[in-house]
Order: sequence, then structure tokens, then C-alpha cells
Amino acid sequence: MQLKQLTKLSRLHKNDLRSIKSLVDLCMQHDQYKVKLYWNVLQNRLTQELNDIFYFYNGNLVGYLAIFTFELDEAEISAIVHPKYRRRGIYKKLLAEALLEIKQRKINKLLCICPQGSPINPHYLKPFHPEYVFSQIEMMTMQVPVFSHLPDIKLTLAKPSELQLIAKIGSSCFKASYDETLQRFSDTRHEKNRRIWLLSTPTHPNIGKIHIRYDENRTAFIHDLCILKEHRGNRYALVMLVKMMQMLRSEGQKVFALDVECDNKNALKLYESCGFEKVSAYDFQRVLLKNMHK
Repeated sequence: MQLKQLTKLSRLHKNDLRSIKSLVDLCMQHDQYKVKLYWNVLQNRLTQELNDIFYFYNGNLVGYLAIFTFELDEAEISAIVHPKYRRRGIYKKLLAEALLEIKQRKINKLLCICPQGSPINPHYLKPFHPEYVFSQIEMMTMQVPVFSHLPDIKLTLAKPSELQLIAKIGSSCFKASYDETLQRFSDTRHEKNRRIWLLSTPTHPNIGKIHIRYDENRTAFIHDLCILKEHRGNRYALVMLVKMMQMLRSEGQKVFALDVECDNKNALKLYESCGFEKVSAYDFQRVLLKNMHK
């Protein structure tokens, strides 16, 4: 007898994470593209909301969908189905359950993470008239770059009391409001595997910042790197990145990873100059939930 089971969880245990990773690795070997999951979020689910949807077939995990809510009015989803069990309606069932959860939270927008090269998401999303938002490249390197004649800077580990300063710098550099930025940083400030450094020069204090998340397998994920607009063009971002990578290597980190939007040419140029190479790419498509219920 073939047993099928759809399960929704609010918190993931080690066995759940291992099952998800095994499915992701299997699909990546078969498809030659990578599904994007925010593993740090999966490991630290803090709410009672049902954000993880599993589809089992004879006790084996063959489908999985994750819901991420980084914004109050928008949910992100990423889904994966075992190659041998595709074209059986599993993706539709996972998506239907996700929509029920999202609708209960009165969220009106859905951001779908679509790996470039995957035919699944475009096929299912087309009837709902998705809006292309942006594309993102995942980059990685194991080498620490070497440069000469870099400007003099100082990196200082940020204190909890400097959260508002960090949010102010972040909101002035990225497309996000101060309140949204402060809330995002506040939500993650208790995670033990995160650190934030502030950049100062001999004449200008706190003109930039860089965030580090310490992941498994001695991997350091670099994000939210920025320099205030009036201080750009002085190679501060480069020296901050290089010094941080040197520091991380001295701490035993072996791999450096980051994400960057495809249209951020300056950031791409910076990371490529430091040896980062493209690992995968994703298109983010937004769907208004009213379109999905027509």
C-alpha cells in the first residue's frame, strides 16, 4: 500500500533538517541547479506559525516547501520536489497548503524564489501573472585576496546598544525604511552565530558596516556590507571586505559566501576582484494573492 502524507511544522529538529538537506542535494545533482533556502532561518524557527510543509511518500520525503516572512505584508516561498515524483501534483499540493497559511496571516503578496534553469516555477506561476522583481547571484570563495596600498581603517565589533546606528546606516544604503531595517536587525540580534562590525577611518567614525553569519562547515556568510554614500569611491568597501576575510580565516573559517543582486554592478565587480565566483542564481517573482484565487 502506497502511503502519502502531508505534514506542516512550526519548528524543525535535526532529523527534519537532515531530510531537507538530503532532498536538496539529490535534486541539485539531478537538476544541476540549486534551490535557495535560508538555512539559518530554518535552524532558528521561533514562531508557532506553520512555515514548513513536507510531503512524504511511503515514509520518504519527496516534496518540501518553506515559507519565510521577512516583511509584514509579503511572504517568500521556496519549494522542491524529488525528480522521480514530479508531474504528480505534489508541487500544487504544497503550494495550496502554503497559500492557506499565508491567507490566514492576511498577507497579500507572495515572493517566489525561482532557481534559474528550473522549469517548475515559471510553469506554475505563469497563470497568476507574476511580476519580475530582481535576480540574485550566490557567490563563494575559499581564498583570501591580497591587495597593496589600501586605505587605513578600523573595524569595531558593534555593541547591542548600537543597533539604531546600524539600522540608520543600513537604511541609508539599501532600499528599505529605517523601521523595517531596525526590526530586521532586532529580530536576529539574539542569534549567537551573528556578528556586526562598524567601519571607521582616522577622521570619520562609523561610515560603514559589515555583517557576518557563522554557518556550518566553517562557512562565513557575508551580508549587509555598505559604505555611506558620501564616503564611497575611496576603496573602503574593498579594504573592509579584505580585512574581514583575513580575520575570519584567522578564526578558522574556510569558506566565504554571499548573495548579490545581479544589477548591482559595483558590488559584483568588488566581489569578483576578491575572488568570489558564481555558484547559483535566482529570479524573484512577485504574485498578488488575489491573482492566485481567480
